[in-house]
Order: sequence, then C-alpha cells, then structure tokens
Amino acid sequence: MIRRPLRALLDRVDRLYRRLRRLQPVGEALYVGRARHRGPALTLPDGTRVEPGAPIAELHFNNQHFAALAAAGGDPGRRFAAAFLASLEALAGACREGGPFAEVVAFHALSWLPPHGRRIGFLARPAAAGPAMLWRRLWFALLVWTYVPDSRRRPGGRPSEYWLGRRALLARFGGRGP
Repeated sequence: MIRRPLRALLDRVDRLYRRLRRLQPVGEALYVGRARHRGPALTLPDGTRVEPGAPIAELHFNNQHFAALAAAGGDPGRRFAAAFLASLEALAGACREGGPFAEVVAFHALSWLPPHGRRIGFLARPAAAGPAMLWRRLWFALLVWTYVPDSRRRPGGRPSEYWLGRRALLARFGGRGP
C-alpha cells in the first residue's frame, strides 16, 4: 500500500517545514508562525487594517492530529472542528499582552476547504490565481488523500484564503480585549 510510506515521507516533510518556518503548536489542531503581510492593504470584518509589512501569523493545520481523528472512526470532521475551536481559544490566550503573538494584528491561512467561517469572524475568499495555484491544489489533494483517505470532502477548485483579525479572535475566543 502506497499510503503508509507516503505518509511517513510527508510526516518528515511536515516536521522539516515546521522547523524551517519556526511554527509553534497552539492547541491540538494548529501550528502558528510569524510572518509579515506581503500583499496589498486590506480591511477585515472586525475593522482591522492590515498594511503591507504588518506583523501577521500564518495558521497551519496539524495534519497528524487530523489523521488520528480520521483513524479513530466516527465523525472526524466534527471532532476536528471542536479541536480547531479549542486551538483558537489557545491562540487568543497567546495573543494577550506578553504572549508570543501579542504583536500580531491578523491571522492568515490557505486551505483546500471552501470559503466559510464568517460566523466566527473569518474573512474567507478564493485564493488569488497564479502560477503556484496548480501546485497548491495538487499539494492539498495529496495531503487529504494521504492523511484522511476516507474523507467525504475532497479538494476541488481553487484553495481558499482565510483572514482573522486579532480583535475578532480575542472577542470571539475569550480574550480580554486587544
């Protein structure tokens, strides 16, 4: 079976990527790393203005955790959603004064999931088209095929870009204010 050796290889790639990008685990579902906004200025639903060069954080799913939930049977999507929300609560704690992400104005992620999350404060939209889009689509398809082989959801169209302002995170997930 090709999934097992491929999973071992992707686990090593994932560990190397996390080390190179200095990603920190936050809760069970997320890894988070610091970055600077490289795109044009944008305004998020909570009023946060993200200027070019602003300190942001990149959110990454914990693939191994998602795979473990899928292997446990039942409804892994529901359990992962609960773990994701708990990770956002932990992230809100890490954004408080003196926390490792206190200077971050917004959080960004790229995912194969279609745009959603507005109810909890995310701005979600299709990711910008470009030469790297085909590779991203293939990468997401490979991750889902390898880590969640029984998933009913498969990467389809263009990946989605997600933004969450620091104020929205703190207001929704237990912060004491910006």
